[in-house]
Amino acid sequence: MTSQEESLFIVITNHKRPAGLLKLLESITKCNNLEIVEKIIVVENGSRDAEEIVASFKEKIPVSYHHLIEGNKSLSLNYAIEIIPSSSFMLMLDDDITLSKNAISTFAKGYKKYGKKYYYGIELRPEYEIEPSEEIRPYLSDFAKISQRTPKEKDKIFNRFSYALGACWCVHNSYLRKINGFNKFYNPQAVKGQETVAQMNLFNLGLNLILLNGAHFMHYVPRNHISRESVLERIFKTQMFTKDRKGFLYLFKAIFLAPLIVIKSTFYTLKLSEVVKLYKYLGVISSLRVRALEDYTKQKIKDDL
Repeated sequence: MTSQEESLFIVITNHKRPAGLLKLLESITKCNNLEIVEKIIVVENGSRDAEEIVASFKEKIPVSYHHLIEGNKSLSLNYAIEIIPSSSFMLMLDDDITLSKNAISTFAKGYKKYGKKYYYGIELRPEYEIEPSEEIRPYLSDFAKISQRTPKEKDKIFNRFSYALGACWCVHNSYLRKINGFNKFYNPQAVKGQETVAQMNLFNLGLNLILLNGAHFMHYVPRNHISRESVLERIFKTQMFTKDRKGFLYLFKAIFLAPLIVIKSTFYTLKLSEVVKLYKYLGVISSLRVRALEDYTKQKIKDDL
């Protein structure tokens, strides 16, 4: 039996993915050292498809079902934070992944070795609905390609801020309570998800990321996430909303070069690399509007006060 400070609770947030949840729970039943898991908590938010699926696993794994009316992942995670002991570790899983056999034991070995003042991740491997084209591959997000790799047979410890992919990560619940959990106004479709914001808050408390060697999770990547359109949209939004906007010179470059690429497109078919540059430049230019709106909002709040 593990001590309270080392006990592990698994939280699965679920929304309209019954097939994905089924695959994830099946992968958990095949994991090593399941005895270290105190409880697996499935929180379904918005939809109502998962209760029977969870019930079918109760004789195999220590799982319970919970339902929230509002379809909001952050609220689901915050609900779990409240019902899980603050003295425990919390492994958070999305419902579109599956775990390797040694994933749970790797997390447990990691936090027993390094302690509470870290948050933990493992390698991601994509499971594509269809294989992406070679043209698209260089521009895929971290969720759509192999990522979070560690040096051979070594854990990777970060001394500056870095985020663990929010589909599968672990941290001590006492620190999640200290940062007041997750912000419901961030969501998985945003440029910056609720997990990234939470991890920035954890970093500000003195926690760093450790990527643990020797385990991985598979992340399902549907075809619409590897299309040309979705890749360009993500690149545009990333440039538009990122706080690191590369300064005045890059902005000047974007304002000068974006029209030239548009003019070129009227005479020639652009390569994807050229279209990517255009979307980056347009995103940076659009960031001026975002920055102006941010400044206006801050001033309006001050005036209202």
